[in-house]
Amino acid sequence: MPAFFIPSVDPDDLEAEYARLAQKVDSAPQAHDKRIYSISWKREGAEWTATVGEQLTSHEYVTVGKGINASLRDKRGGTNDTVTAIFPGPTFLVTHDGKSKVWNWPILTGEPTRVVYFDV
Repeated sequence: MPAFFIPSVDPDDLEAEYARLAQKVDSAPQAHDKRIYSISWKREGAEWTATVGEQLTSHEYVTVGKGINASLRDKRGGTNDTVTAIFPGPTFLVTHDGKSKVWNWPILTGEPTRVVYFDV
């Protein structure tokens, strides 16, 4: 995993920007070893993944056809929102650049199915 970063933020400004984002979502800045790089969670049958610096992605398995001709297909999707930070809590909070105007800001994910931390 990479070292901690926020997309489009100068390394000298990282801590101040991270604190600003945390305050904006009413969360606390996390210790370096607890900063989240990526999470996955389920929403309405799809598994979504938010990874800092990348666009939100989703996939779900859908049944195509009926009876003996039925098969499962992996349906992939996502939005063009770039993830800027992820904060833990009873509901995890994902901040993003809001390009798609699809998601609220921040995204409240619920219980994650996978959590990956930045390297320290």
